[in-house]
Amino acid sequence: MRYIISFLLTSAALPVASLPAMAEVPRVVTDVPAIHSLAAQVMGDLGAPALLLDRGADPHAFQLRPSQARELEAADLVLWIGPEMTPWLTRPLESLGSEARAVALLGTEGTHRQDFGAGAEAAKDDHGH
Repeated sequence: MRYIISFLLTSAALPVASLPAMAEVPRVVTDVPAIHSLAAQVMGDLGAPALLLDRGADPHAFQLRPSQARELEAADLVLWIGPEMTPWLTRPLESLGSEARAVALLGTEGTHRQDFGAGAEAAKDDHGH
């Protein structure tokens, strides 16, 4: 996943038509802390991604604040889990500028979705509960 984010950050910073000698650091926005952490590691000292959903916040009752909506409007790249995890972000992403890129990581080739439901049931059954 880290390599996918590295590629996306690089491709968001470099326009296809002209490759400048020094590219600007893209403005990156993430939906949840786990994706924010990965993006921050990839970006290193170059910049810091913005985080929409703070740790401990309820994703079911979440509403964008005006400052967060501005972050999205100014974003070059939005990294989010996808509508399965953060459905509240679907509509705001529809209003992104034409130059901005939104990437649903669950839908990106090379990512794998782990279903813990069956394993949890099997573990429960193994213990007789």
